[in-house]
Amino acid sequence: MTYCFESSDILQLFALLFPDLAQSNILISFDDFLFSCIPDRQLPAEKRLELIKNFLDPGQHAKAERWLKTIETLRTSLITSPVDIEYCFSTLPDTPKNQTLAKLFQQYMDCDLSLDFTFHAQHLIDVLKNHEEANPFDDRLIFVPSCRSYLFSELADALRFAEGVKEVTLVEMWEITPTKKRPNKKLLVGSEVHCLEALGRHIKNRLDCGALATQIFVPFFGEPSELQYFKHYLEHLHIPYKSYIDTDKPPAATGMLERIRADTQKPLLERLQLTRAWVESAPWLPQSASDDERLSILGAGKLLSEEQLQYFVSLATVPCAPPEQTNGVRIVPFHPQPFVKGIMVFPYTGPSTLVPPRANLLLEDTEMERLNREGFSLPTARQYRARQDTFLHTFAAGRSLLFLANQPPSDDWKSYYLQTTPRTLEHSEPYRPTCIWNRTLSATQLETYARCPALYFYAYGLRLKPPTVRFESAFALSFGQIVHKVLENVFKTEVPATLSSEEIFYMRFNESIKESFPELKENHPFVTLLCKGFANIPATVCQLEKRLKEMVGAVETIGLEVDFDCSLAGATVRGKIDRIVKTAGGGLLILDYKTGNVDFSPSHIAEGVHFQGPVYCLAARQRWNLPIIGFLFYDLKRAELRRGMLAEEQVGNAARKFLTRGHLVSQNTFNQIEEQAVSHIGRVATLSSQGQFEPTPSQEACRSCQYSSLCRRNIHHG
Repeated sequence: MTYCFESSDILQLFALLFPDLAQSNILISFDDFLFSCIPDRQLPAEKRLELIKNFLDPGQHAKAERWLKTIETLRTSLITSPVDIEYCFSTLPDTPKNQTLAKLFQQYMDCDLSLDFTFHAQHLIDVLKNHEEANPFDDRLIFVPSCRSYLFSELADALRFAEGVKEVTLVEMWEITPTKKRPNKKLLVGSEVHCLEALGRHIKNRLDCGALATQIFVPFFGEPSELQYFKHYLEHLHIPYKSYIDTDKPPAATGMLERIRADTQKPLLERLQLTRAWVESAPWLPQSASDDERLSILGAGKLLSEEQLQYFVSLATVPCAPPEQTNGVRIVPFHPQPFVKGIMVFPYTGPSTLVPPRANLLLEDTEMERLNREGFSLPTARQYRARQDTFLHTFAAGRSLLFLANQPPSDDWKSYYLQTTPRTLEHSEPYRPTCIWNRTLSATQLETYARCPALYFYAYGLRLKPPTVRFESAFALSFGQIVHKVLENVFKTEVPATLSSEEIFYMRFNESIKESFPELKENHPFVTLLCKGFANIPATVCQLEKRLKEMVGAVETIGLEVDFDCSLAGATVRGKIDRIVKTAGGGLLILDYKTGNVDFSPSHIAEGVHFQGPVYCLAARQRWNLPIIGFLFYDLKRAELRRGMLAEEQVGNAARKFLTRGHLVSQNTFNQIEEQAVSHIGRVATLSSQGQFEPTPSQEACRSCQYSSLCRRNIHHG
């Protein structure tokens, strides 16, 4: 019997749950099933991207992947002709984006579609339905869907017509074995940290009660940071585990190229040279040739150096990994599972369970919904949420516990709430009645209003606490606060000569941890994650200080965590500057520490979407009455001092080779940009005082917005 799985994750989970069935039957993924029927079995994405770039302007090449992803998604609804394309886009708003997409789609369909996945899938479906080709697998097939895409269902239906097929069955994963439903669906609901720790303690209790002979599965649906925290907590409890989630798997050393890449003891350049030698030494060899066959041919023909040959031989004889341990916990992708004797299942889902994954498409959710209503079988956010709700109900039916770091999706759940988020992860201010149109502003509030006035209104006007606080966001905030505290203490008490000592940094780091989180022990998973994130900070700071000296010469720190309160454009602006240094020429330079991603260009100030840099410069000038040479972002994540804005006359050409192009400007341009920033501050202050809080929806911003459930974006605003 052949099992065809729409998702490789479900295939792997099936093999873990039913090892006997996996050995006695054929298991194949949907992609492999289709590729087995394609002559060359290759549909390289690089060639498809090059095809799309041929039709795009050079300025749009960076978005070629999104254009291609959108077209391929539309193709899965079986848009096969110019008439289909015309009808499809006639149902969508006539925007420049949709006009360009329709034109690009027509050009794509006019080209050779031999690289198109849907083309081959539809061709196979037509061949099977016309009895032109026999089924290459068994006479009995079971199709196990993941998201029930239209192509997958069509292929399952087409195989019923294939020669030699007796039975084709389409079943969900949880229907493989009967499920005994229970009326009460029990959940443990709370914050991510408490759900993960409660899950770990529950597993620990089961193991202590003699469940060592039982396999424990944890279907996991959460962010990578939640998974990392859970793994650290299992280690904290001395519970062995193995993860089968793609984002967590180490590189498998199954082939020679994978073994070369996994050999981190060799420098990267040497590994790249070895990879090139392996690939280019005998290009005439068929791709199906095994590593042993290739190695014997290369050795006999003396196509490799003796050193290279010995290295490849040593990799080819690497012993296999030891057999997998059956005790402990197996962390698997989140899919409803059938009941299997001897396996205990404790599912965990994070706040992102009912949030559709980012599809990286150019179409908005409302446009996808409209196309779906017009008969185009496309995945929509509403369908995703309904399916996830079914998953949760199926998981909870017959299970003793389901750990849900979110609100229940419907009212018929019997929930047991854990305690609230701990103080260490809290970052929302308590509500205090205030006059929202006559308040002090900050750079963050100004940028929030520029991004979306409605978001500003919810966060700073009403001071609403977000419905859900992502663990990833809370951890990033806590980590940033710790690093800021460490650098403040280091630059306040240490002389520059001692900065090369890591002991100084770790001493300040431990002090900051004890001060900020006195209730956490040293081996707590949250502290472990903070320590891992801090590992590169000492060396990064030393590198950035050296770069700073090369750019502007010797500097003197004259302010650390400087609070300011100034008047700009009739508004009161308040904030805190991380560090201010004075150069040998008497000018002031603003440094802002960044532990996350830095996305800045001087044009952002002119557009009215960035305020932090100019606000800090204006505040420092008012306080010290000294010339300002500019501001720089102290990028601790990438170890860079490349982004910011400096006045060329103040620093000279020495800084040009270090800064990103366009970030070194003339003094006249610097002053003009500051004036534009003051003008935008006045505009935001005026609009907010008038109660202008209309949402400005966009696909990227709305998907990550914590207040999306409260927003009016679909009422006369999109």
